[in-house]
Amino acid sequence: MDRAHSKNLKCEATLLNIKLQRGNQTPAAQKMDSSKAIIKNSDMSENMQQKAVDYAKEGMDQYGVEKEVASHVKKAFDRDFGPTWHCIVGRNFGSYVTHETNCFIYFYLKSIAVLLYKSDFGVNINELQSNFLDFCDPVMNQYNAQNKAVVKSADMPEDMQQKAVEIAQEAIARNSVEKDIAAHIKKEFDGRYGQTWHCIVGRNFGSRRRCSRSLIMQSYGDKERAVIKNADMAEEMQQSCVECAQEAMRKYNVEKDIAAYIKKEFDKRYNPTWHCIVGRNFGSYVTHETKNFIYFYMGQVAILLFKSG
Repeated sequence: MDRAHSKNLKCEATLLNIKLQRGNQTPAAQKMDSSKAIIKNSDMSENMQQKAVDYAKEGMDQYGVEKEVASHVKKAFDRDFGPTWHCIVGRNFGSYVTHETNCFIYFYLKSIAVLLYKSDFGVNINELQSNFLDFCDPVMNQYNAQNKAVVKSADMPEDMQQKAVEIAQEAIARNSVEKDIAAHIKKEFDGRYGQTWHCIVGRNFGSRRRCSRSLIMQSYGDKERAVIKNADMAEEMQQSCVECAQEAMRKYNVEKDIAAYIKKEFDKRYNPTWHCIVGRNFGSYVTHETKNFIYFYMGQVAILLFKSG
């Protein structure tokens, strides 16, 4: 796919318009339209548009969580039309993305916005990783009442994953303080797999961690406090991303403009093709190149930045 045929599209402007229109509807009209898809922007064939709407309806009927709806739609389009599709589902987000020609749709269904697009441009799928994120839940890993481990994200062989779970179970059985649990796990993995491992445990994180640059930074007040939730990216690039986001938030108040600024800066600094989503309430299922993914908070705003293509 020739890069010249890709498009940069902003989605938030129409999102604001549709909120106003819905606010002016009568309750009867709102109820009548609740199952009707409203296509806001698309360069897809009608057949593909219909499939996108059908899969979104299917996902919303089956699942109550936005990330699971996004996952359902993304996987279906990967299967039907080949990789690599990305899907964002939510009520409040802005975006600036690059997509292949005739592979983009942005629509509303049941008052929820759905952004679906393809971005591959010949990237070897073996060099890509998938990330499955729920931006409404700040706890990335959790135990249920039966001590069953739920793996939310991993880039590790299954035997190492199992060992991590077993060591965590052992640590939780022995310790009640989060930093002690983290220290136990970190030391065990250092001993088994070589230094230097880092471990974060809990809802209000206590950690035993060594790094050359802190990934939790405080500057210019709460609005610019960066908290890295998940990253597959060099630390200096993470720092560059946080600084870029801080700069964008000083200049702009609208999420789509913040996303556009960060995406363009990273395209310039680290070459195309970057994608950026900014918002308070959305779920996603995306595929990214190795070492080119970050998900973090600036105050109460979530920022997803990744490279694909």
